[in-house]
Amino acid sequence: MRLPVFLAGLLTAALLAASSVVAQLPCREPPDTPPRCTDQSFGRTFFENEWRARSCRNEVRRYLDDLERWVRCVRDDANRRMDAAVEQFNCKAEGRKFC
Repeated sequence: MRLPVFLAGLLTAALLAASSVVAQLPCREPPDTPPRCTDQSFGRTFFENEWRARSCRNEVRRYLDDLERWVRCVRDDANRRMDAAVEQFNCKAEGRKFC
């Protein structure tokens, strides 16, 4: 059974709207500064012991992982926006009524 063109267009628009809500969740940006354990102020130019060095290394790894996750999220969001802009342009350029 074929859906009327108008009904098919509404169904497509509803599905696109629902998927764009999920896609528009904000990317969580990590702090601007690296973990505090890397700070060298007040003459702290070395780690007091191996445990503190390992602990700081783990904090830095988590920070880098968070940065990578944020970069992927921002890149994916930018790609979705670019795709949407191209789709809108193509729709208008083709003279379609429901864009």
